[in-house]
Amino acid sequence: MQNRRKFLKQVGIGTTSITIFKRIPYKKIVVPYKHLHVKETNFTLSATTPSVIGFIHADFPEKVERSINELRLKNHYKKRLSFRSTDKYKLSFAKDLIDYFFNEPSIYFYGRIVNSTTNLKKDDINLTHDIEYRVNYRKALEDLKELTKTNAFYLDFITNLPRKNSFQEHIIKEEVPYVNFKTSKTQLVNYLNSNGEKLDLKIEPHNHNNLSQIADFFTGNIYGDMIGVENKTKIYLLAYLKKKLGVKKISQLYNSLENKKFIISSIHK
Repeated sequence: MQNRRKFLKQVGIGTTSITIFKRIPYKKIVVPYKHLHVKETNFTLSATTPSVIGFIHADFPEKVERSINELRLKNHYKKRLSFRSTDKYKLSFAKDLIDYFFNEPSIYFYGRIVNSTTNLKKDDINLTHDIEYRVNYRKALEDLKELTKTNAFYLDFITNLPRKNSFQEHIIKEEVPYVNFKTSKTQLVNYLNSNGEKLDLKIEPHNHNNLSQIADFFTGNIYGDMIGVENKTKIYLLAYLKKKLGVKKISQLYNSLENKKFIISSIHK
């Protein structure tokens, strides 16, 4: 017993107290995935008219969701917000949402234009437009990689189609207007992951949260500014958005990365 006490004293462990050694777990390396809510307009990807791909990302998504829900309560608006909607009762909520977006420094929008393709044969137009679609996606994500300082993204693709897990998309054969949502987007993500600079992309199950609705609303307004809108509510909100941006046409923002808050980019020929 005396030898045991002598040994414990030598190693620095007293006999009148118990020393507990805690096992320190290895630190788990977590990839900092950014959530991008992605909206596309002109779902058929018609080669004769431009398409828009819009991305919303937020540094603190939970905070943003709570703040927007407070705006919903203030304006008594519980419906889903989308550009396509002609609901006149969305006006006050959408106006407050635009103000909130420009006043909240942790939310950003990036939009990219897929140009229309003309003066080519029909099959060449379709193929060229499909290539431009992928090239623009690639360039958009490379820009977002620089802006967000990460190459890892969860992509939440937004669709308004009534059929579950389906996505209306042009795939050269015009007689096939619908393809499976998961398959088409998986193919796109595989292409983006395997071409050009390294990206780590994953598909996130779609949800209609407030951030995805902002992506829908802004992307639709950019498209509406290009093709024109007739509904009074849409006209007012589009004009209000342009006023906040300080432009008469949203196209004035093309390829200007100076305003990181609201970026519109395109590949011009």
